[in-house]
Amino acid sequence: MKLAIGSDDKTTIRKGNFSDSRYFVVFEILNAQVHSQEVREKVRRTQLDELLEFLQDCEILMAQAFSKQMLNALEQSNMQLVTTTVDGVKEALSSYLEFKDEFFKTYDKKASRFISCKWC
Repeated sequence: MKLAIGSDDKTTIRKGNFSDSRYFVVFEILNAQVHSQEVREKVRRTQLDELLEFLQDCEILMAQAFSKQMLNALEQSNMQLVTTTVDGVKEALSSYLEFKDEFFKTYDKKASRFISCKWC
């Protein structure tokens, strides 16, 4: 599976909305281990449908915040949205892989809200 984390500097998670991130750090996870990592740069302001196409191979999108427009755009998607209180990209990934669910919430599409991650 691939997990994308929004960042403006490649090391910390963007404080604002995921879709406004300058970079997306994408990790490929196999058997709870990082298999590969890449940084994708968003070179211009994009529409949400373009952003979703840019990240279409990712199953999980992680951020500190998602806009209402992003939530609406993902209603029909299979992508899982996860918010975190962790600031660092690598720290968030590590906590996620270690099932430290106190740092994460996942978006419940049926309830249209973020809920505690038990387990995402």
